[in-house]
Amino acid sequence: MNEPDVVIEIDLRTINSEVAIIENDQPVSVRKGDETILPSCVGLDDAGNITVGQQERNQSVAAPDKTIPSIKQLTGSNQTVNTGGTNDMPQKISTCTPATLHKYTEDILGHPVSKTAITVPGYFTDVQRPTTRDTVEIAGFEIVRIINEPTATALTYESLSDEPRKILVYDLGGETFIVSVMRIEDGIVEVLSSTGNNSLGDDLRIPSSVPRRP
Repeated sequence: MNEPDVVIEIDLRTINSEVAIIENDQPVSVRKGDETILPSCVGLDDAGNITVGQQERNQSVAAPDKTIPSIKQLTGSNQTVNTGGTNDMPQKISTCTPATLHKYTEDILGHPVSKTAITVPGYFTDVQRPTTRDTVEIAGFEIVRIINEPTATALTYESLSDEPRKILVYDLGGETFIVSVMRIEDGIVEVLSSTGNNSLGDDLRIPSSVPRRP
């Protein structure tokens, strides 16, 4: 854990994001106080600065004009988002979440962190993937690997058995629902099919101040 060249894993999700490291060959979530997750909610404070976290989620109902609850939905799009009178690209705003994760991870671990693996939705396009890479690199990270979210799930499952098999990964997230059929054989994970709805999720508390993708 005290190794300066440690590689962390960042799970950038629509509603909540999280950082994990490997300890004793097991993934462990990096804990900030009593929490292991950071709400991926971006907001403006009284000074007009962009901030991320639970406080921003709390203000989303009272001040929707100062809150962007699900900026990930606009990854790779050319649609601008108004932030305090300024129209910014989603990529600029999205940088705030990994930048916040970067700072508090270094504070908690007590040493610089520069390398990370990141997960992205299986449905992300060839535009959305490099956009996500750029967003995380601007936040100060060197990306060593980008992994599809269902593939990351399957890799964990794969470690439980050596038998070739097909599995279904069911991901009902905050604002997306993705189902992937995957084949695991000889340590190789292959996505056979993936589909879903980018506007269907289980978190109904988040206001629709950011338009969702069709």
